[in-house]
Amino acid sequence: MILIGLLFFLLLTAFFTSTEMALVASRASRIFYLSRRSRKYGFAKELYFHPEIFLPAVLVGTNLSIISFSLLFHRLVKEPFLSIVLSTVILLVFGETIPKSLTLRFPERVAVTNSRVLYFFYFLLYPIIFLTYGLSRIFLAIFRTSPDRERFSKREMVVALKEAELEGGLSPEALRMIEEVMEIVSRPVRDVMVPRVRIKAVEKDISLEELKEVVKKTGHTRFPVYDGSIDNVIGVVNILDILYGNGKSVLSYLKPVKFVPEDKTCEEVLLELKDDINRMAVVIDEYGGTAGIVTMEDIITEIVSEMAEHPRLLKKGEYIISGEFKVEDLEKLVEKELPGKGTVAGLIMEHTGRIPDEGETIEIGGIKFTVLDASEKRIKKVKVE
Repeated sequence: MILIGLLFFLLLTAFFTSTEMALVASRASRIFYLSRRSRKYGFAKELYFHPEIFLPAVLVGTNLSIISFSLLFHRLVKEPFLSIVLSTVILLVFGETIPKSLTLRFPERVAVTNSRVLYFFYFLLYPIIFLTYGLSRIFLAIFRTSPDRERFSKREMVVALKEAELEGGLSPEALRMIEEVMEIVSRPVRDVMVPRVRIKAVEKDISLEELKEVVKKTGHTRFPVYDGSIDNVIGVVNILDILYGNGKSVLSYLKPVKFVPEDKTCEEVLLELKDDINRMAVVIDEYGGTAGIVTMEDIITEIVSEMAEHPRLLKKGEYIISGEFKVEDLEKLVEKELPGKGTVAGLIMEHTGRIPDEGETIEIGGIKFTVLDASEKRIKKVKVE
């Protein structure tokens, strides 16, 4: 009976250690993607993305099984020192090393196999888990450390998207667009901000009538307000508030403004501004001075404009491009030299001396350009073949 008990608790130890290794070694992208394809991965996904559930269950289960194994083993081997040495070696080899080594070969498969059983142990051991988890959160709060962390990084997301593309669930064009957006929002905000020299700001003592004149000249509706110097921005004023208000000075309409460092990513700033009524932030440099300003519109415009300029493949050797697409980039794309520099729109207008009509085809340097979208002032979209 003791031998059966020892075998049971040894297998239980192996189960908990292999489950822990499976959920730690599994890729977030793989777990997420497989859970979308098959329901059997649902439990594994829940456990992986909610470590507050599986970690306490694994740790409590592992410790209880090790203690139980050691107590039973001591009944089998009476000599204390020999009992400790032998039980430690057996647990280390058969309860830790071998299960973890085998799990590393197929972590996702082990995760889905063990996750349902782990849920059972979670509910079975819930009172102990609740107590240990509660105590751990108290200690973490004392040290001001959050137990939560991001489980799905941008790199993992890209991997998941590429796996979806390989499985046929995502077109190459859609993947390219998503990757491009992720790349843009990862840039520092200094890349998209309005630089200091181009900021349209107003002094705090400006009269409301003078401010209205500034609005007419610039066409802007929001202005940073400074006291003495642009390095001392004290808030933001919105002309719409003034038009519908009855205040006597700019200061009566002043709203607080956010300040962000210039190396902060566009993604982080975008998340901050989405709940900000001004949709504007002052970008500060390393010395605390004003480096520029950025709005939600600036970041979104950057995303849209860059995606619009990217060529869209119709079929081999045939693309749709923006009129603002660079000639040198087109030369790399079609592997031919063209007579000119600048933009494709500029090249076409230089060749024809005018803005061609929509649907008109022009041949330059052995390449056919068909104007798909144009206005009286510029060429917007072109098909290249």
